[in-house]
Amino acid sequence: MAQTTGVALRTPPFVGAGVSRYGTGQAERTKDREHKPEERKEAAGEGSACQGKRTCRKEKGPCRCCSVADPQKKTSEPVSGRGELTSETEKGEILSFVIEAKSLGVAEKSTCGFLGITVRTIQNWRSKGLRDKRKGSSHPTSRLALTPAEWDALFEAATCRRFADHTPEQIVATLAQESVYIASTSSMYRVLRKRNAMAHRSESRKASATRESTEIIVTGPNQVWAWDITWLKTPVRGIFLYAYTVIDLFDRSIVGWCIETYESDELSMLLFARITRDMKVVPAIVMADNGHPMRGMTLAVFLDSLFISRSYSRPRCSVTIKPNTPYHNTN
Repeated sequence: MAQTTGVALRTPPFVGAGVSRYGTGQAERTKDREHKPEERKEAAGEGSACQGKRTCRKEKGPCRCCSVADPQKKTSEPVSGRGELTSETEKGEILSFVIEAKSLGVAEKSTCGFLGITVRTIQNWRSKGLRDKRKGSSHPTSRLALTPAEWDALFEAATCRRFADHTPEQIVATLAQESVYIASTSSMYRVLRKRNAMAHRSESRKASATRESTEIIVTGPNQVWAWDITWLKTPVRGIFLYAYTVIDLFDRSIVGWCIETYESDELSMLLFARITRDMKVVPAIVMADNGHPMRGMTLAVFLDSLFISRSYSRPRCSVTIKPNTPYHNTN
């Protein structure tokens, strides 16, 4: 370009001989296309002893099969790949070089081709600025950002013994009442998350709610009843009968039962109504599992009307009734 205009053009320091830092120059690409067909075939391994052996192309120096030397890099400086971040300083040098070349009569497209960049890149730098907005690039620090000392003070306030069992919202509100403000609640969450302190911050074990189950002591008959529903096989595969059984926990005796064709809380209510009417006794507690017929509203309203307490799925207490009575045997 300097010979075309007759004026020496200063080349920026980041441009190498023939190969620029931003890609292979136009001269190198033209030189590669000027190879003769015979030389390209010989370099590719056609008609030589290493035909079909592509591994010999990976050897450094002359090839041991065909004595064809691998092309060496023209410069030791790494060539930037596509998408590599370019610093603002280098962008400014490139723009100054393009402007200087244009003032000497060199087309902008030719200068961009020599540098290995596109004209659109230069246009974007001029219109959108030189600051790189992509992820991974350096961004200027805001003047309102917290200093390292302030981050440490915020972390110490969040992890001190006084606020060991307080949330960040409560800590910020308490400090604000004392006319002390370090940072916002989101900043406190950010520093706790960054330093892996979002878990239980106290040295003691995290408190858990443990509630002991109420113990039911049966001292006589008709105090606590338990009931369940057992599926009974029928001659037809896939069709079952359902045995409703109520037992007394004091002596495990059966106080009432019935066999129905389906499960329902209405049938359960009718069974308990018949048992209480025939025996003329009302238990204090009725135990069952969490099945739908056991927790149905119809049965619950009936038991509440008789002031009978209901207990469902008590821990370490099984209410499953085994088919050990003669009516359970359907064979």
